[in-house]
Amino acid sequence: CSSDLVGKRSGRRLNLQAGSDASERPPPPRTAIGLRSDCSASSNRLALAEALYHCRPLLHLVMIRRRGRKSWAAWLLAFLLERFSLELLLAHVQPRPDTRAAALELAEVRRRRNMLWWALARSPMFEKILQRPAEKLDWILKKIPVINIFNTMELLLILQPFYFSTSGS
Repeated sequence: CSSDLVGKRSGRRLNLQAGSDASERPPPPRTAIGLRSDCSASSNRLALAEALYHCRPLLHLVMIRRRGRKSWAAWLLAFLLERFSLELLLAHVQPRPDTRAAALELAEVRRRRNMLWWALARSPMFEKILQRPAEKLDWILKKIPVINIFNTMELLLILQPFYFSTSGS
């Protein structure tokens, strides 16, 4: 029957349901070519946004090396690079609506916007705002039986200087 669907690999025939026609078949799976045609158009500003975003950890570490771990200039440079790259990305991401490429690109923008909050966990902002509350929470958690075995806050406080200078990228 010509209205049957035939599997490419198995050769199985599947009958179409009554009242449906061949135009209602599910679309073929998306490929990289399909994603490429649906995504935002390339531009110099979009390339600049990506370059700034991916160079931020290296530039931040160079500034830390020159000025020290507690340098506000290093923190501010990293924050501004992330913020500026996010603004450029927001202005130039315009995929075709209701496509997989749109969902992927908008999810990446949302992820980068949420990752911007991790700038608060970098030195010296962490020491200024979050260190005392984190230490107080650690002190409270150490007094609770069973939970005190895990020492999660203590671990986060120890790893903070190493991890959060490059987190989010």
